[in-house]
Amino acid sequence: MERNAVQAVIDDLNKAIGHDRRMAALSNACQEFDHWDTHRHDLEISLGAVNVLSLVLSMTSETDEVQMRMICAALEMIYRASPAMIQQSYKEVGKPLLPVLLRFLSTCEAHSAAHYNNSSSNNNNNNNNRILITDVTLLNITKVLLYFSRVPSLRTTLVQQHQGLLHALARVATTTHTTTSTTINSTSFSPTSSNNTITSYDTQPQRIQLQNQHWVIPLESRIARIRVIANLANEEENRAAIYQHVIDAIITLAIWDTNESVKEYAAAALMDLAAADRKITIEMVNNHTNILHALIHLLGLCSTTTTPNTTNSTYHNNMDVREYALTAIQNLAFPKENRIPLITFQGGILLEALKQILLLGESSSSCIHTTATPSDDAAPSSCGTNYYKAQRRAAGAITNLTCKETVELLANHEGLLETLVKISCCKTSGISKSIKAERNNTRKCISEMEEDNEVQATQKRSSIALIKMANCMTSTMSCHNRLLQSLIQTIHHSTSSYPSSSSLSSSSSIEDYSTIANILRTKARIAENRLSMARFPNLLDILSQIAITTSASMPSSSRRRVMNSSSGILQSQEDAIRALMHLTNEPANLIIMGAHEKVLDALVYGASLTPSAFLSLKEEERQQQQRHWDVIRLSSLTAIERLATDVTNRRAMARRNGILVALAMAVEREAMDEQATTSNSSVSDQKSFARALLMSLLLAM
Repeated sequence: MERNAVQAVIDDLNKAIGHDRRMAALSNACQEFDHWDTHRHDLEISLGAVNVLSLVLSMTSETDEVQMRMICAALEMIYRASPAMIQQSYKEVGKPLLPVLLRFLSTCEAHSAAHYNNSSSNNNNNNNNRILITDVTLLNITKVLLYFSRVPSLRTTLVQQHQGLLHALARVATTTHTTTSTTINSTSFSPTSSNNTITSYDTQPQRIQLQNQHWVIPLESRIARIRVIANLANEEENRAAIYQHVIDAIITLAIWDTNESVKEYAAAALMDLAAADRKITIEMVNNHTNILHALIHLLGLCSTTTTPNTTNSTYHNNMDVREYALTAIQNLAFPKENRIPLITFQGGILLEALKQILLLGESSSSCIHTTATPSDDAAPSSCGTNYYKAQRRAAGAITNLTCKETVELLANHEGLLETLVKISCCKTSGISKSIKAERNNTRKCISEMEEDNEVQATQKRSSIALIKMANCMTSTMSCHNRLLQSLIQTIHHSTSSYPSSSSLSSSSSIEDYSTIANILRTKARIAENRLSMARFPNLLDILSQIAITTSASMPSSSRRRVMNSSSGILQSQEDAIRALMHLTNEPANLIIMGAHEKVLDALVYGASLTPSAFLSLKEEERQQQQRHWDVIRLSSLTAIERLATDVTNRRAMARRNGILVALAMAVEREAMDEQATTSNSSVSDQKSFARALLMSLLLAM
């Protein structure tokens, strides 16, 4: 029955001769095709409805606006079909159809601009009706292009076969001005400014000026057209052409269009363009700085002035826009040639923006998630975890920006180093109560388990950025001591005395010690750092604290999760003990460390560590941690041996509670290893020094 009805409509279109009969046939076709049944639209395409309409459209005069509107409306309805049928239809009629659509698109834009100018001086109903007809035609043609662009296999073909497509898409940002246009200053960014730079990030003056401008393309058509651009940019082969022809239009919409959907798809397009080949990404940063202006604007920190150290920031409520912009910045930061230009841009405003993103959870500003947006391949929909995604992207961008040439610029940016330490080592998610409460009132709130996973992932990504910065620093840099001070202050805020099991009740608190111990161990491996580190206030205390952490009172589920991870308790202990061992490799440190009671307590604890301390773990888990135990014991004994090489240390060390017992246990283990080696007729390459060390301390008594 449906097939017969569709076939009858198509036959009427074929047989319609004369304008009146054709208009009647088109009216019936629109009535028949106006539905959202994908299978029926597939049937309409298979019966040749698009072929007939394409033929009629090619014979339509550009002055016949009503007929043009009806044909384009019918095409838009039919192309609500499945991607497979859209692809099949394009193969049949797409190549001749698109030039016709683009020609009519240009005509409608010209009519829209002319109608707007006429309406400014002569506001009459006839002119308003013509504007309405033109706007509807613009929207329907753009929707047809959108349906084509949503088929991944057609995206490259659309750009390569139709040179005029990108030029048509670039016209999305066309504006018409009134005679009362207000100018902020001579260097402000404007869609028509000859000097496309931004010197102010104050949003209010921009919006005032925008009120005196008129977009030639109506809002719905702008949204649809920027979605086409975003979809096409999602294809890697198209990015060079889109960057060449459409980038200025994307920037204009990103900065000047106040609609959040337009900003979202513009941000998605910039995100994909930032993932283009190396040559293009370098050019985007070094030769097209308006892209950086647009990305900073999309971050939602538009009231941040060019002075980087400001706290007056205005946040927009679309987390997807922010995430896309951050992803673009992260991709642009990957080439080494881009790092210094990004860091020094506008006096460090980009770094300030990244820092503000990391601190969003500490802000009292509300974080309202955007409503659901249409699903596109190039623009994923919003989700309740985007707050954390934005933080991870910001940390990832800082990681990509970090290298030996840039680490001082990064670390000397006010508050950035301290912010990374705070985020990567915090015990809680850092998200403010007002944000959490508001998000829980939305439909897109996430479960506590999901949020816990997001928090841990955010901390891990921030830790990577912090560790990379620390590894690039040297002791001669002014920021080196600030790094050590930030790490120590974090531990002091975390615990007022030795870390106890109660202070390690969550996996996030374990991340505190793991990240800090990892950094300190890495710094202690470098010989030139050891002298200053051993004398840095409270640093030896902190390493000793981390070295004696235990998990005796932790819940079994938490302990099992933490102990099996690379950032577990034993890993933190190992890093701390090895850091102390590296520091003892500096002869000038021996007296200081040998007289340090907490250091000796930590080394005794490490040397005495036995598997019996972890009997509550399963056998499989114990075997997995055997390497940590061996490394901790050996490193502790090595550090004790080095301290004992200084004669002045031996008497105090020998009288230290537990040290002789620990050495006696080590002698017993060495004897057992020697006996096992002899029975197996093998040669052991493991150093045996516990017996000699024990004897030297006994003699010192």
